[in-house]
Amino acid sequence: MHPILTLGLSGLLFVAIRRIQQVRQMFRFIFKLPGPASWNIFLGHLPIIGHSRKTSTMVAEEHVSLRCFITPIALTLKAIQHVTSNAQIYEKPPQAQFLLSRILGKGMFSLNNKIASSSYKTLKGFCYLTEEALKLRDRLQGLANTQNPVDIVPYLSECTMQIIGLGGFGYDLQNSRLATLFRNIFRLSGNPWVALIVHIQATFPIFRNLATAQRQRVNLARAEMDEIGQRMIQRTKDEVDMANKADGGSIDKASFTKRDILSLLIRANMATDIPENQRLSDEEVIAQIPTFIVAGSETTSTAVSWTILALCKHPEVQGKLRTEVLSMDTENPTMEQLNSLTYLGYVVREVLRLYPPVTQTARMAVADDVIPLSNPIQCRNGSWIHEIPVRKGQQIFVHILGVHQNSAIWGDDANEFRPERWESEVPEAATAVPGVWGNLLTFLGGQHACIGYRFSVIETKSILFALVKAFTFELAIQPDSIQPSPTVVSRPCVIGHPQFGNNMLPVNINSNT
Repeated sequence: MHPILTLGLSGLLFVAIRRIQQVRQMFRFIFKLPGPASWNIFLGHLPIIGHSRKTSTMVAEEHVSLRCFITPIALTLKAIQHVTSNAQIYEKPPQAQFLLSRILGKGMFSLNNKIASSSYKTLKGFCYLTEEALKLRDRLQGLANTQNPVDIVPYLSECTMQIIGLGGFGYDLQNSRLATLFRNIFRLSGNPWVALIVHIQATFPIFRNLATAQRQRVNLARAEMDEIGQRMIQRTKDEVDMANKADGGSIDKASFTKRDILSLLIRANMATDIPENQRLSDEEVIAQIPTFIVAGSETTSTAVSWTILALCKHPEVQGKLRTEVLSMDTENPTMEQLNSLTYLGYVVREVLRLYPPVTQTARMAVADDVIPLSNPIQCRNGSWIHEIPVRKGQQIFVHILGVHQNSAIWGDDANEFRPERWESEVPEAATAVPGVWGNLLTFLGGQHACIGYRFSVIETKSILFALVKAFTFELAIQPDSIQPSPTVVSRPCVIGHPQFGNNMLPVNINSNT
């Protein structure tokens, strides 16, 4: 054998052996971490991780380490803070990017770099909030005071989708083809069997090219969405060209007047004072449209849905909140007026603590690292550790709901819905939660924090103000029959009652007038 070839093969063999030794060392350490005794050697705790409430109880109450495909879950606040504050080391893993790209394409959620976020931060859509909230109220008024339960989730979804359609990209989504296509994709992703297949494809890339019927339907829907997006982009570009001619042939960011996100993104992208390496291609801009819809629609409508469920389960809270909103003599409150409603703020904050729309997230180390722990942990073999070594390529799960239900942070009533907890000072332990808002991880923290969290919070308040002021809500089914869906966005859904079909939150609506 040629000496150079021999040397090359020897080098490859050395690297392979070294990598195997590193992986074995990593696995050996992970297996020592404390956790429930019953788990699958290959899937880990994946079967129960899909059931977010069950997982959060195990994480919060037993303070254990769960594994998913031999991947540990970060438990302590110090560990989570380390992961979220070191974005240069912990990026969104390829599996998560694949899962999100199935719905969103390569939008902002599935890309780690290159996407400039300044346009998102300038969303000026408050003018649409109260207008669409009142339209939703009027639609529900026709369904009130009857004996027929109303599945309120689709109505909330349509409302928030219209808000982000107008404020996000100046597009009326009411009964639009774009909205229908997006709902179809989201509905497909919510099918448990489809979700399982996609999770397998995300974990094992060799299966990603399987020609499933679900994949064909998603691809057709996404292709049509891209065509609509291309027309929207061309329309906005034409408007930019008109502004360009009016300004004497020069486009700069300061001269733009339209405030929806898509217009701002395209105009900033075409501005003469933007470096070429910061520009997005048309394909990347198109990919942001589904991102707008998820970030500004599905998560907020889900939060309002959980709020209505909580209010139905706690009528005393619903009555107290109604008294507060009725004390404000207006149907069109300003942002400042909404934020002045103290109890409304407590209710929203408590819902986002106990029912975060996204219950968990994952990060992958792009370099070797060491994660510190708040307190020493005793391993299965009796030894104690103060930190967790992490190898490049290893993934860490951050269980948001587990932190939010941790009795060591929130007290013995951590699993209870009690907005009054926010009347007093935040527990000292909760001040260490590394979230961008409200001492919570709902919107995460660090460089990967949700940049639209302020808009989401005020949107939730606006819709609740209009609905609670007009109606009293009662569950049309036993509370235990409503469970979170095992999807990326954890929505309420009916379990074990075929007569309700695909209903997610059937309620009886009674008018207050």
